[in-house]
Amino acid sequence: MMKENNGKKKFMRKAGRLLVFTALAGMLGLTASGCASKPAGRLAKDTSNKESSDLQTLRIGSMPNNADHYLAVIGKAKGFYEQQGIQLEITEFAAGINTVDAIATGQVDVGVLADYAVINRIGNTLDNCNLRIISNYSTSGSTSLYVDPKKVSSLEDLAGQGFVTLPGTVWDYWTAATLNEGNVPKEERNIVNVDSVQSGVAVMISGEGAAFWTSGANAQKLKEQGMEALISQEDLGISTDQYHIVSTEYLQAHEDVIKGFLKGVKATEEWIEENPKEAAQIMEDEANVPKEQALQNFESIKYTLSMKEPAVEHLEKIKAWVVENEMIEKDYNIQDFIDVTLLKELYPEEVDE
Repeated sequence: MMKENNGKKKFMRKAGRLLVFTALAGMLGLTASGCASKPAGRLAKDTSNKESSDLQTLRIGSMPNNADHYLAVIGKAKGFYEQQGIQLEITEFAAGINTVDAIATGQVDVGVLADYAVINRIGNTLDNCNLRIISNYSTSGSTSLYVDPKKVSSLEDLAGQGFVTLPGTVWDYWTAATLNEGNVPKEERNIVNVDSVQSGVAVMISGEGAAFWTSGANAQKLKEQGMEALISQEDLGISTDQYHIVSTEYLQAHEDVIKGFLKGVKATEEWIEENPKEAAQIMEDEANVPKEQALQNFESIKYTLSMKEPAVEHLEKIKAWVVENEMIEKDYNIQDFIDVTLLKELYPEEVDE
C-alpha cells in the first residue's frame, strides 16, 4: 500500500521484515533479539501471605516502557499479583504484535495489542484465529506527530520525507491516516521501517526520518534534538486503545488464573494513579527506567480496565478503515473475538450490556 524508501539502511529493512514475519520464523529469534524472559524485579516484602508453592505461574508478553509494562513490573513489585495467587513472569517484546506469535507458539499466556494490531491480526488469520480480547486496559493520550521543522511544516510537506513507522503495528494505522489527511500521493510516501520506538527516535535524530508519532519520554528526546509537535492524535480524530488477549484454549482451562490476573491489573492501575512518584521509583529500581521518564510516560496513559461500548465501537471504526483500505481480505464481526465474561463477573460496572 505504501512505497518503501529504497535508500533505507539494510538493518532497518531486516528489522521491519522480522517484525512482520515473526510467526513464519516460529519465534526462533526471540532470544537473539533480546526477548528472553525477565524477572522484572523483586517482590515487595510483606505484601502477601502466599507461599511460593501455592502460586500459579502466568506468563505475560510485554512491551518495554509501555502501559502494560508498568502494570506488570509495578504490580509484581508491589505483590498485587502474588496476592491473587499468581507468580507473574514477564517477557519483553519490541511490539505487541510479537506477543500474538508468542501465544501461538506457547511462549506466553497473555499478550497485549493495540487496536489496529488486534484488528489486522484477526482479519488476516480468520480461518484459524483462536484469539480472544478479555479487556481494554488503557487508552493513550498526548501522542503527537513530531517532525523536523526544517523539512516539514504541514501535512502536505510529508510528501517524499521519511515517515518512521513500526510495520504491522498501530503505527501503520497512524502513518496511513496522517498521509491520507495530508493528501500525499501513494507514490510519494517514503516509509522508513524500524523495529522499536527507540529505533524510531534514533532514526529521527540521525536525520533519515522527518516524522514520527510518539509521546512521553521519547517525545522529550526529540524535542531536545529540535523536533517539534505538528499535530496531535486528537487533531487527527484518532486515538489508541490497548487490550489484553489470550487464546481460547488458555481462557477455558485457566479461568481462575485470568480472574486473578485481572484483579492484579485493577489493583495496580489504581495504585499507580494514586502513587505516581513511588511507581516511577519502582520502574527505576526494578526495570532501569529513569523515574523522570516514567513520570512523563504516566502522563500519556489513561488506565481503564474495562470493556464498555465506546471501546467496542472504537474497534469497529478501525476495522471499517482497515476493510476500506483493503488491508484484510474480508470483513468479520469483532464481537466474535471478544470474551469479557470474567471481567464482567469481577467488575460488572466496567462492562456494558
